[in-house]
Amino acid sequence: MERLQRVDINKTKAYYEKQSLITEEWDSDLEQNYDLACETFPHEVKDFFNSLGIDPHKQGKVNQYKEIQLR
Repeated sequence: MERLQRVDINKTKAYYEKQSLITEEWDSDLEQNYDLACETFPHEVKDFFNSLGIDPHKQGKVNQYKEIQLR
């Protein structure tokens, strides 16, 4: 099943412009590593974030996801 989502890119960009950098608010190794990893994202991922108005270096709703295999 295909889902379509409407995105207000200007509102999203405005939201991220007001947010501080992740490393300004959270100065742990996890946030430092995430910030560095942002630079290594494939161009397709960077383009995707940009197309939605998301700045992954800023505080927001970008999270990591990891599958956990149950034993």
